[in-house]
Amino acid sequence: MSTKIRNIPQSTSSDKVWITWYKALKSTFGKGKANELFAMNWDSKNGDNSSANTTELRTLLSENGMEISGGLFGESKDALLNVGDFIGDYFTIGKWLGIGLVSVVVVSVGAIVWQVATSSDFRKDVVRTGSAVATRGLTEI
Repeated sequence: MSTKIRNIPQSTSSDKVWITWYKALKSTFGKGKANELFAMNWDSKNGDNSSANTTELRTLLSENGMEISGGLFGESKDALLNVGDFIGDYFTIGKWLGIGLVSVVVVSVGAIVWQVATSSDFRKDVVRTGSAVATRGLTEI
């Protein structure tokens, strides 16, 4: 048996200790038995009211089919973190949309510059349009 399994967390243990212990239980006994043993020790140590009741621990347990209460404070903290994740995702999407838009503009400007550099007819039209804009249309009269 692993020494990590023998290091049974106490009510004053940190979330890291509980996480390490749960992972050791799971690797030794499998998820079902690990969940059962963890729940028994968690309840006996009043884990819901301990400082080990963190988002990280609740997330790990949730991913493995267990739910522990975070209490009012913990649930509020989780909700705020979820809002923060949403905002972060929004800005990530905005960043990629911005990069896509800038890419389209750069390619378009590059294509126009290429046309001006290689086509004398296009260059004449650009110069004529530019002078018309600069003189507010007086060169077109």
